[in-house]
Amino acid sequence: MGKRLFGKKVKKIIYEKMEEVGAEITQSQVIEIIEPYIEAEIDIEKLKESHKKTIANRLISSFRDDKGLRSWYAIREKTNSRYINVEQTTNIKDTEIVDTSIENRMVGLRAAQNKVHKIYKQITGQISIDDLNN
Repeated sequence: MGKRLFGKKVKKIIYEKMEEVGAEITQSQVIEIIEPYIEAEIDIEKLKESHKKTIANRLISSFRDDKGLRSWYAIREKTNSRYINVEQTTNIKDTEIVDTSIENRMVGLRAAQNKVHKIYKQITGQISIDDLNN
């Protein structure tokens, strides 16, 4: 994977500043907070390459079959990504990688959804704040 955006100390400072804003923050406010921590000189060529990769990934993930399901998936490797069509591949390892990637996303989404459900129930008075922390 790529280089981390910020070190742990800087991320903590940024997070604390975001927390001071409150329950909602705009993209412009986040940019204002992170600006002092971004290097003064931006490498335009690296930025262009990164943008091209983003476009390639978005394009590949937009291809759908007749039922609206994706057929193409990225497999990230150390220096590059490659894409496989799960309907056509015969590579078992690649299908396992894609399956694990999807499952990991689902686990993360389920955990996030559970958190939001608990907060919703607390806001609507269905559970107490003590129950929220359990």
